[in-house]
Amino acid sequence: SKEFSRVKTTIVNSLKWVCQFGYEEMTIDMFYEELVELFDFIIETSLSAADNNDKSASTAAGAAKDESNRNNDAQQQQQQLHAKLNEENST
Repeated sequence: SKEFSRVKTTIVNSLKWVCQFGYEEMTIDMFYEELVELFDFIIETSLSAADNNDKSASTAAGAAKDESNRNNDAQQQQQQLHAKLNEENST
């Protein structure tokens, strides 16, 4: 989406921007790499969820099942994000 692209561009340019204010690239680089990886993960899971939503069924029973699947997918994605954040925080 357009918003993901805008934020991704900001993140990608952030290392150079921060270094302009006197921070050393080596000091910021590890945080920067984790930020880029985390944002890529968020984009991937969000786009995957959007693809699944686009494949919804046209019947009422199918729609209810799709809603249940979306809720399960959302929970699973939240758990994955939580695990990823904990993994990043432990480094």
